[in-house]
Amino acid sequence: MTDGKKRAGSMELGGDSVRLSELKRPPLRPSSSHPNMAQNIWEMQRKDHTRPPPPHPSDDDVFEMHLMGSTPSYRRLRTEEKLQQEFEEAPQEEALSLLPRISWSADPVAMCYGLLPALRLLGTYNVDFAKSDLVAGVTIAVFVIPQGMAYALLAGIPVQYGLYTSITPSVVYTLLGTSRHMHIGPFALISLMVGDAIESLGVDKEDPEASAQVAITMSFVVGILLAIMALCRLGFIVSFLSDPVLEGFTVGASILICTSQIKHILGLDIPRGSFAETIAQIFTQIHESNPAAVITSVICIGMLVSVKMYSQRRNLSIPIPIELIVVVLSTLLSAILNLKAEYGLPVVGEIPPGLPPPQVPDFSLISDLFLPSLTITVVLFVVCASIVKTFSMKHGYETDENQELLALSLANIIGSFWLCYPACGSLSRSAVVSNIGAKSQLYNIFVAVILVVTLLTFAPLLATLPNAVLGSVILVAFRTLIVKLKSLRTLWIVKKADFFCWLATFLATIFMGTSYGLLIGFMVSILILLQHTALGQIAELANLPGTAIYRNVKLFPGARRLPRVAIVRFGSSINFVNRRSYREQLANFLTKTPPITTLALDMSMANAVDVSGINMLRAVTKMFREHEVQIMLVGCRGPVRAFFQRCKFSDVVGMDRWFVDVPSAIDYLHTQPGGLELELQEVKLEGDNRKSAVGKSSIAASRHPRRPSRDSKQQLE
Repeated sequence: MTDGKKRAGSMELGGDSVRLSELKRPPLRPSSSHPNMAQNIWEMQRKDHTRPPPPHPSDDDVFEMHLMGSTPSYRRLRTEEKLQQEFEEAPQEEALSLLPRISWSADPVAMCYGLLPALRLLGTYNVDFAKSDLVAGVTIAVFVIPQGMAYALLAGIPVQYGLYTSITPSVVYTLLGTSRHMHIGPFALISLMVGDAIESLGVDKEDPEASAQVAITMSFVVGILLAIMALCRLGFIVSFLSDPVLEGFTVGASILICTSQIKHILGLDIPRGSFAETIAQIFTQIHESNPAAVITSVICIGMLVSVKMYSQRRNLSIPIPIELIVVVLSTLLSAILNLKAEYGLPVVGEIPPGLPPPQVPDFSLISDLFLPSLTITVVLFVVCASIVKTFSMKHGYETDENQELLALSLANIIGSFWLCYPACGSLSRSAVVSNIGAKSQLYNIFVAVILVVTLLTFAPLLATLPNAVLGSVILVAFRTLIVKLKSLRTLWIVKKADFFCWLATFLATIFMGTSYGLLIGFMVSILILLQHTALGQIAELANLPGTAIYRNVKLFPGARRLPRVAIVRFGSSINFVNRRSYREQLANFLTKTPPITTLALDMSMANAVDVSGINMLRAVTKMFREHEVQIMLVGCRGPVRAFFQRCKFSDVVGMDRWFVDVPSAIDYLHTQPGGLELELQEVKLEGDNRKSAVGKSSIAASRHPRRPSRDSKQQLE
């Protein structure tokens, strides 16, 4: 009952509203076992003095009787026009969502707090917070030293650039970011994509500094693209990357990462190439494997796997830093045994001590790096957004998506001047920060200090670190992602379209590279979405007996159609893609036997309608009127109503034919001349053995007055 008001006008028996003036004696067909059933309903009401009598109905009201009790109740017949007259509706205007929404505060202090969220910590930061952040900073530094060098090796640039990327971007993010737990720096997937971009430009492999310059410039381009996304609020673009596409891309990239490290594990000199080329080169040169590299890799992988499995079984909040332990031990053994000179074991080589002076990126490479940088930007934002959301929900604090974009943008732009390649959030390192209990993002400052000290004092000592050790670190880190291949079977069972999206993205990533893999996965998912949209389906609704509920007749075979009335529901928004499909399906209702006289269009699932869609509705309305079929609109959402009014669609279908829901539209038909008559069937009242009447509607050709009769009760008697 709308607004809790009960009024009169027509009676609903079994969920169907009928006019009291239509309940004349001739149409009633009582049960043979209870010939005066309809009269007894009114006798029960008259004898029950505990309930107040119903008010007199108004012209615009309909009367309902619910058989679960014997009290008449009332519901007002509501069209959209009457609803807007009774309740004020705020005006709706179409906004251009791509325009930047920038607001400046007159208070400079508030502006500083908004742009630099870290300043908000000054009033609450204390010694306990500092202790927790210090522990987190030391722990992350222990993890990021071997990972940074390994991921730089994966990108095909000298290992020190991985350490540089762990310093400047994280410091910038500390000042600008809103997540307290995300740690940004080198990331394996981004490193692989950077390496692919360097390979695609044909950079001289003998000049590692040239490769590094490409990676540094790419960081600047990625930062600019992130700034554009923040300014134009384009973060919604990543929503078009479905979970199967991202998972297929991640698994494919993980296999590429592991494949690229086999050459380091075997001690082979194989140039970077495609997946097929790398596999072919490995099988061709496998007999030339370096025994020292193989033995070193086997020992390192065994130590890494066993310690990680032990940490998982014990559920340690702070994992054992086995990567750093392996790096330190292997570096010492390599230096003591002189493995490079004695056995030809490849090592990382000399690392320049200290921090490098700032340099300007090579802006001449921007045009060549735009497309690969765009792919990296999308992946980077997806990864970081998921990490920020995960830990903010876990710890219950607020984050700002646009501020995150700004922080990531400036972290990469400023980092590019300090010899950093694209920095991204790391889920594994962020999880460690969360488990340790860091209180704020200021732990990044401690990480940066430790890394600077490492570069100033210990960098030259890492020159004897074997490449096989870094390859083993990467291989073990990605062993769990390959296990996700098992999800294919689940996708095949649940939804085959998602299975093909996953498979197409995976195969494209493997055989065509990371940039093309993500692009092809995106295109396949969009094509499937467009196909689904273009084949927009309508559902014919019918009444579930004994209720006011209308459901799809294909799903509910027992639902009851109203004679000469068709109720159809659009399954999606109406636009230029699906207008032809919708028009063809609606035209089929003109061939129904017996022919319909009313077509009710349920718009409750149509979130939007474009110009092509409104033109289709105009044409359909004209086509049905030529066959003497009236059109009614049901359940239009606010934006759709506003669009219809701007297009003056009310001139085509009057506002008195716009209804808030399907029952209101059916009630309207009851009030019209040639409305609905009543047939009777037996039911038992709940908790009572007495039988009463259930309404069963049918279109009648008889004419009845619109205004309800005051002596409707006498007509029943």
